[in-house]
Amino acid sequence: MASSWSADTIKSLDEVHGQDTEGVASNNIASEPTSKTQRPSEDTPTTRNQILQACSDGELSKLQALFTKLDIRPGHRPIKPQDYGQESVGGSLPFTSEMLEVATRNRHAPIISHIFTTFPTKSVSHSVVSAAIEHKDISIFSLLLAQDPTILNRELGDYQGPPLSFAVWGSDPSFANYLLDKGADPNLGGFGPLSNLCLAVSGQPVGLIRKMVERGADVHDEAAMKQAMKAGRKDVVECFVHAATRT
Repeated sequence: MASSWSADTIKSLDEVHGQDTEGVASNNIASEPTSKTQRPSEDTPTTRNQILQACSDGELSKLQALFTKLDIRPGHRPIKPQDYGQESVGGSLPFTSEMLEVATRNRHAPIISHIFTTFPTKSVSHSVVSAAIEHKDISIFSLLLAQDPTILNRELGDYQGPPLSFAVWGSDPSFANYLLDKGADPNLGGFGPLSNLCLAVSGQPVGLIRKMVERGADVHDEAAMKQAMKAGRKDVVECFVHAATRT
């Protein structure tokens, strides 16, 4: 169960997302008509915190009630920083990406689905994707992928690869298998100079590594071969040699 958010935590989230320019513009966010530069007439700081808390706690009925009070209905345009100007962050409704990030980080699938229904979008921000892969939760990631297929092979930052790079870092092959089945490119990304194959050699079972090779991973990756030999992964070395002789 997610713990309650303190005011400092909400404030920190405001500061982070004050720099986020992803999303789609919103209109008529308050219950009465407003222009693009107007702010809602609601008690926005309190309403904002209540919305984020509902997303954090997974309280769908509370979130629905808040949206109803604000006359926010399914099909509403997503809310992004440009709607009120950067200076109003913290004094307006939370951006759609903030709601999604909080719900994703706390693994509340019904909340995520409701946000997507309320604010249809084909773009999922880096911060939301990063929150999803922290837990390597297939059910949560699937919801995001259905909205924005580009996240499958999207690199998430400097020296940070796409989701597969995070998935192969560790010993649980479930999330990596899922991504490969969805079409993730095994040669795309990695961490710094380390390829996905090299990362996988450190702890993933040979079955996953074989699957990466079958999906096109470069078996001539010398760093991966050296890593396998250093780690005493005879099964992986044999996998690489067998694949290399067939290419």
